[in-house]
Amino acid sequence: MKKNAKAGWIMVVIMGLASGAMAESKWFAEGTGGFWISPDMDGFQVRQGTAPTYVETIDGQASLVGNLKAGLEFDESGYVVDVAGLGGFYGNDAISGLLFGIDSSIRYKFGEQRGAFSIGPHAGFNAYTAPVWQGSLDEAVEFDPTVGGVLGVKATVGNDSIRFVFTLDYVAAEFDVSNDKGSSPNDTLDMSGFVVQVGIQF
Repeated sequence: MKKNAKAGWIMVVIMGLASGAMAESKWFAEGTGGFWISPDMDGFQVRQGTAPTYVETIDGQASLVGNLKAGLEFDESGYVVDVAGLGGFYGNDAISGLLFGIDSSIRYKFGEQRGAFSIGPHAGFNAYTAPVWQGSLDEAVEFDPTVGGVLGVKATVGNDSIRFVFTLDYVAAEFDVSNDKGSSPNDTLDMSGFVVQVGIQF
């Protein structure tokens, strides 16, 4: 199992069990988007041929990421727990794909009104699928789908109908590389790093 995957599963299970004991629940939908910073991605290369040798290199650390969530929120007087499924995308000039997962948060409320400012730990577990090289050497390399944990903090502020959402997470995502069709010097593409997102919750 990849880095943080076990931690993500443990927190999701604990929060899910805690939510089952709460009386007041509400369905919600959430859309977020932002930036994924992966320090170890910079310098990854794909090569093809020998004379001449064609080389494409990732120059940078940032990717775009976005997702849509749907789930249940359980409201108590001092805190809120949510559990949701999600689907989305990730990508940059070099690689792109789809992601699916489950996540949860337990947020402590500052104020009695539902939708008041809340903040707390956020955890999940994502599957990163359909990774595709976006350069001209796309036939020279293949990436295996991967899974990884998510661990960070989530904050919301608004009212009972609509809220603004902020998340800051560390995500684990390391793709195995198949070099059968090319001569890439890399065995893996490590996109583990920090994801910051903002969005709206209904």
